[in-house]
Amino acid sequence: MAFGAIVFGAIKYTLAAGNPSGQHEGREWITQALLGLLLLVGATLVLNTINPELITLKLPDLVRLEYKPDTNQAGGCSSSGTGTGICAPINGTGFRCKSNASCTADAKTVAKLKCAAAQLSGMSLIVTEGYPPTGRHSGFSHNNGCAVDIAVSGGCGNVQKAATELSKCGGKVLNEYLSCHGTKTRYRTGDHLHFEGC
Repeated sequence: MAFGAIVFGAIKYTLAAGNPSGQHEGREWITQALLGLLLLVGATLVLNTINPELITLKLPDLVRLEYKPDTNQAGGCSSSGTGTGICAPINGTGFRCKSNASCTADAKTVAKLKCAAAQLSGMSLIVTEGYPPTGRHSGFSHNNGCAVDIAVSGGCGNVQKAATELSKCGGKVLNEYLSCHGTKTRYRTGDHLHFEGC
């Protein structure tokens, strides 16, 4: 491009024969092209001094990451994390399951559900998602049996009471009832309490 500007300036200078304004414009084209070349050489020297890879215009190679699925899932709940690795049925704890296909949890979680159910008698408590999980979740705790999702009927007062009792029994509770000042999560499946017992 600089070569083209130099040639254009030289032609303009030559064709301006005797016209000082045209000759000046031709000289300016040549001067600016040479200054551009000087800047290019200077920038190349500076970048090459800093890091020679900066002037190669080569994209870095992408590193392939391998996905390794959790192999501890055989036979039920996983012992990864703080779980026991032993699945236990949720039915019979005072909680009912929405589906028998997802109606177990880690033994620690089931023990904490029993503890809370003793304080919440007479309340309708339905586990909408246990182990194995049937949908996507933001965290790993559903995949190893440590978490369950619980639907509570009877309004915000019952939701708050259930959350309090579940917390007292040693688990972590996330309120996902938007109408009861709950939190919206990435893979939210509806109003429920997310309970982690291990």
